[in-house]
Amino acid sequence: MDRTCRTVDGKSWRLGFSGLAWTAALVDPRALFPLTGIMTLTVLLAALFIAQGVLEGLMAFRMRPAAGWLWMLIAAIAAFAVGVLIIAHLPSSAAWAIGLLVGIKLIMSGWAYLILTMAATKRA
Repeated sequence: MDRTCRTVDGKSWRLGFSGLAWTAALVDPRALFPLTGIMTLTVLLAALFIAQGVLEGLMAFRMRPAAGWLWMLIAAIAAFAVGVLIIAHLPSSAAWAIGLLVGIKLIMSGWAYLILTMAATKRA
């Protein structure tokens, strides 16, 4: 009686996953208190931005003689500043920080990587 993933129908998978989701919702109190989940996500997001800012800054200084390193440093400063801004305004920042600052950070990183790529292809 060998049951692999190919022999299990979609209904069994949906039933199993919905049971797993309900079990996780009953065990995890953050599922019942959405503000706690948003606060936790906001703190984790701020920590991620601060870490990303530090790592991008180290990468910018490591590639310093190459063209485009300044844009990487600007993106690192923006990431670090976004993380600090989220932490500084934490109780009220949980409502707006996730959307606005993530968008700003993604735009800054995108521009930095785009300009770095254009500088590398121009040099080659």
